[in-house]
Amino acid sequence: MSDQLGLRLLEAFRSEYGDYLKVLRTGFRRALDEPSETGLEEMLRACHTLKGAARAAAVAPVERAAHRLETVLSRLSTGRQTLHEESLESIEECLDRIEDYVNSLREPDPESSLSLDGSLAVLLGEGPPPTAEEPAAPAASPFPGPDRTDSRALDELLSSLAELVAISSSHETLCSELRHIEEGLTGLETVDSRGHERALFEIAAKLRE
Repeated sequence: MSDQLGLRLLEAFRSEYGDYLKVLRTGFRRALDEPSETGLEEMLRACHTLKGAARAAAVAPVERAAHRLETVLSRLSTGRQTLHEESLESIEECLDRIEDYVNSLREPDPESSLSLDGSLAVLLGEGPPPTAEEPAAPAASPFPGPDRTDSRALDELLSSLAELVAISSSHETLCSELRHIEEGLTGLETVDSRGHERALFEIAAKLRE
């Protein structure tokens, strides 16, 4: 599409879109008080024409918003959607945003990702825009905080075990000493101690094989 043609189509769109918005504003307000099949059909035609005109004029945000309004109207016509004052406010907010956007537009806008229909999200059952969830607080440990005294004692036990492995040739003596070391681990249940405790028991199991 040439720039000249695009500007002419946009100008034609701007001269007629207001008529479609007027039909929709009046129709939705009337549908709240006295819903009728004829009124819904008229609004559907106006909305469909608005969408097609916006596509021809390369006004993407209005095309998307008109498509969403068509969805609302389709649900109203089949009874899947009910209209009440709060939902009417959401629809009118969408129509206001369309009008403000087109009034500010000076050239075709085919690539814009601007959303003019965010107010329809709840009405269409989509809920509010997702927000980043705060990370959950870490679960409290069932063990007390690290104890430097316990950690030192475990290091000494590990050192003693290493010496026993290196210098002892008696399997019976090793088992006896290991039992003594394991008894020393009783009650040491801090977070830091668990790794040491596991290492000791693994070594003890291998020595007893």
